Amino acid sequence: MADFNALNSPISYLSISQSQRIKVYTMSKFRKITTNPYVCTLFFITGFLIGVILPFCWGNDPSDKYGTISLLCEDRKGWFWLWTVLTGGCCYCNINRIMVKYDRDKKYIHIFVIIMLFGMVLTAATLKHSILTLNPKRVLHWIGAILYGFFALCSNFHIYLTLMRKDKLFIAPFAITCIVIIGMLIWLLLIGRSGYMEFVPIAIMEIMMYVIAVPAKVKQ
Repeated sequence: MADFNALNSPISYLSISQSQRIKVYTMSKFRKITTNPYVCTLFFITGFLIGVILPFCWGNDPSDKYGTISLLCEDRKGWFWLWTVLTGGCCYCNINRIMVKYDRDKKYIHIFVIIMLFGMVLTAATLKHSILTLNPKRVLHWIGAILYGFFALCSNFHIYLTLMRKDKLFIAPFAITCIVIIGMLIWLLLIGRSGYMEFVPIAIMEIMMYVIAVPAKVKQ
């Protein structure tokens, strides 16, 4: 990880090599862009809209067990990649802004986010596989989806649990997340899988991440 604080410390900045200086400068500029509230807002709006509109396109029924976005986009891979970029961008930018805004910049959260994005890319790269047999492409698709969902939850739970110590207001998003997860598990057990199980939790997660990242304030 580049030392993002090096630019604020002339001594430490001058003590590193030129290549390291370029890396620090580039990464600090990149972080400044990705944590900008307007960039976070743009990715939130576009990521949220494509996530809740796409499941209903081309006559798709998200209540059906075959109504997931990945099955819908088997022959429309460009749309799934667009969903991946916008949803991934929403998660990445808003989580990074939360870490900077509330001074909670932890290396393991960066690792969580990187694995989450890798899971999204793996899911997109393994589209259009047979769902009738247990083939390698299908297994990789599942692994990608699990990595995305698990590490997105890890990142968000860390944020909620950390901020709850400062302000009890953040108990609400933590409780909502738990209720949604339990509700989706009950849905899965009683009704079975569907497209709703895929996009509803993601949409709720995006809303809460954005509210915490941009307009919300916490006691310091």
